[in-house]
Amino acid sequence: MERLRHINNRIYLRSLQGVIVALIGPLVWLSIDYINHVVLNSLVSQELLLVLYLTIGTLVVFPSFGAYLGYRETQAHQRALIDPLTNLYNVRYFRQRLDELIAEHARKRSSLYIAIFDIDHFKTVNDTYGHSAGDKVLEVLALQVKQSLRKYDCLARVGGEEFAILYSTAQPFDIVNAAERIRNEVEQLEVVIDKTRSIRITISLGLTSYRKSDSKDSFYARADKVMYQAKVAGRNQVKFDLDL
Repeated sequence: MERLRHINNRIYLRSLQGVIVALIGPLVWLSIDYINHVVLNSLVSQELLLVLYLTIGTLVVFPSFGAYLGYRETQAHQRALIDPLTNLYNVRYFRQRLDELIAEHARKRSSLYIAIFDIDHFKTVNDTYGHSAGDKVLEVLALQVKQSLRKYDCLARVGGEEFAILYSTAQPFDIVNAAERIRNEVEQLEVVIDKTRSIRITISLGLTSYRKSDSKDSFYARADKVMYQAKVAGRNQVKFDLDL
């Protein structure tokens, strides 16, 4: 929804600019004739087709070009913020969104959490089945986790097999339950590699809440540390460090 809104806003803005540019031509022409003491009624009657052609033509061409330009600009902007393999947000967008939510937390004292997870033994998947199979695992995992989130949660691919989720406006126990649900759903997931092979994967997930003393980097680093605690404890589990 957020991406679609951005696209529509950009296209609308460029189309409006096209309308303004389109009207400038006929208005400038009529203004010059007026300054030169040409009677407008006489001008319109003598050159009606030319006036209509110029006005309608520019009103079609310039807004259309503006809409196309807005669409292409939006595509370029999206490519800079979207991971091409999983179609999730990339680390650049994730950090931007984290800045926004930290600022919102400071204003409203709203809750904020980071969950970081990665795929257990992902190197073994690549070594055993090949990198194309690894890519398939990342795609399927991304789709599964995305379906488990609320529309305003932010899911991003922040590393090779590492993902992060930003949660806001939620209670700690709800976030822990949501993280555990994701872990369980991934554990049940079967990734079809080809006609004869499929594999199952698990994830280790670390979860923490934002604290008043945190910087963006310390907040993220704590979540990352908690995730590695989950790995050390045996993988395929959720660990958390929350202010309850």
